[in-house]
Amino acid sequence: MGKIQKLETLTALQIAAGEVIDRPAAVVREILENSIDAGASQIKIELFNGGVQKIILTDNGCGIAKEDLELSVERHATSKIQKITDLNDLTTLGFRGEALASIAAVARLCITSKPIEQEVAWQIKTDGLNRHQSSPSSGLEGTRIEVEDLFYLTPARRKFLKKANTEYTKVDAIIKKISLANLSFNLVFSNDNKIVRKIPLATSLKDAKDRIAAILGHDFSDQLYFGESELPEIRKIQAWIAHPKFSRARSDLQFIVLNNRVIKDPAISNAIKRAFEDVMMIGRYPALVLYLTIDPSIIDFNVHPTKEQVKFQDPQLITRAIVKFLKQHIQEILSIKSSIHESLMQETPSMDFQNIQSMSPTKVSRPQENISYNQLSPKPEESTHDMLGNTYQATSYKSPFVELSSPKPPLPQVSNNHHQKTQAVSLAILQNWLLHFLSVAAPKWNVDNVLQRKVVFDFLFSFLDQ
Repeated sequence: MGKIQKLETLTALQIAAGEVIDRPAAVVREILENSIDAGASQIKIELFNGGVQKIILTDNGCGIAKEDLELSVERHATSKIQKITDLNDLTTLGFRGEALASIAAVARLCITSKPIEQEVAWQIKTDGLNRHQSSPSSGLEGTRIEVEDLFYLTPARRKFLKKANTEYTKVDAIIKKISLANLSFNLVFSNDNKIVRKIPLATSLKDAKDRIAAILGHDFSDQLYFGESELPEIRKIQAWIAHPKFSRARSDLQFIVLNNRVIKDPAISNAIKRAFEDVMMIGRYPALVLYLTIDPSIIDFNVHPTKEQVKFQDPQLITRAIVKFLKQHIQEILSIKSSIHESLMQETPSMDFQNIQSMSPTKVSRPQENISYNQLSPKPEESTHDMLGNTYQATSYKSPFVELSSPKPPLPQVSNNHHQKTQAVSLAILQNWLLHFLSVAAPKWNVDNVLQRKVVFDFLFSFLDQ
C-alpha cells in the first residue's frame, strides 16, 4: 500500500462528478431542475448525438447575476439553502450545489445569463479546471446553457455510454418525469434539429389532462379520472387514475410524485398494489400518476444525488392514507362506468311481447353504405340473394365466424306449441337487437376496410339464417 496523499483538484472533482453526472440524461435533469427553480415558463432543450456531442437549454427564468456567474460553477455553491435546517422547509428541486460544478468537471460548459434588471447578458466558459472570467455577451432575458463534449476529460466513463438513440431515450424519459411533476412551463424538446415533443403548461393539476396526453399519449389520458383529497396525515393527495381495465403488464405507467419530484419508493408502490388488488388480475399493474404533498419536515430527500429516493418519518402513516384514498376513488370510477352502461341500456328499443306468436319478421335494412362483394374476389361463382332480398355475387370467401354460426345440435324433444313459442321469442329478441345494432351502433363504426365490414355483417346476418 502506497503513502496517503491528497488527490489533485481536477481528479477529485471528476470523481465527485461521477456520482451526479453519469450520462446525458443526468445533465438534462440538473439543468432542467435549475430552470424550474428559476421560475421559467418557456424552456427549450436541444440534443445532438444523444447529448454526447452537445446539449443546449434555453429558458426565460430569473437568470444569474453577473457577480454570481463565476461562483455558480464552484462546488457547494447554491442559492437554494443557507444552512442544514433549511432542508426542513425545502421547496426547490435543487439544493446540493453540485450540478453545474460537476458538469464543468467532465465537459465544456458555457453559461450565458441576463436577469431582467441587468442591462446586458454576461457569459462564462469552463474547460476542465480552466475557468474563464465572465464577460459581457449578447443574450435575451433568462439563461442559456451549452454543454459540449461530455466526458471528454474522462474517456473511461465515455466508453460506457450507449448508442445515441439509447441516450436520447433516457433523456426523453427524464423530461417526461420532470414535466409530469411540474406543470408551470411550456417545453419544446428537439433531437438533432427535429422537434420530438411539445408539452403545454397547465394552470392546475385538475386541468393538466392535455399536458399528460402530450407526455404519455392519448391512449393513456383518455382513460384517466381525476381525484383529490386532503387528509390529516398528508397535506394533499391528488391523482389521475386510469380505469382498472386499463392495466399493464409492467409498471411503466405508474408515477409517484412527491413535492414536485418523481420518486421511487417500494412502500408506496406496494400500497398502490394493495389498493387495486380487488379489481385487478394478479401480474397486472395499474396506470396512474399519484401526486403527494407532504410537510418537508417529515421527509428527507438528501439520500441520493438523483433525489429519486426519500426517507419518511412515518412510512406506514403515508401508505395507509394512500390505500384509503385510492380505494375510495376506484369505487367512484367503477360506479361512473356502471352508470354510463345503465344509461346506454335504457336507450335500447323496448320490445312488446304481446301476441308474440303472430309477430312477423322485422324488415331490417343494411346501413347506407352498400358492400360490394366483388371487391373481395375477382371471380364470383354464382348470384344469389340474402335473407333480406339483397342481390350479391357469392365468392369463395369464408367467414372466420362460420364455426360460431354453424347449426347447433338439436334441442331435446318438447311439445310443438312450446317449441314454437321459444323460437318466436328468440327470433323476436334477436331481430330487435340486430335492428338496434344496424340503426344505432354500426353507423358510428369507423371501419374503412371492406373485408372487416363484410366479416362483421356476415356474422350478424348468419344468425337470422338459423
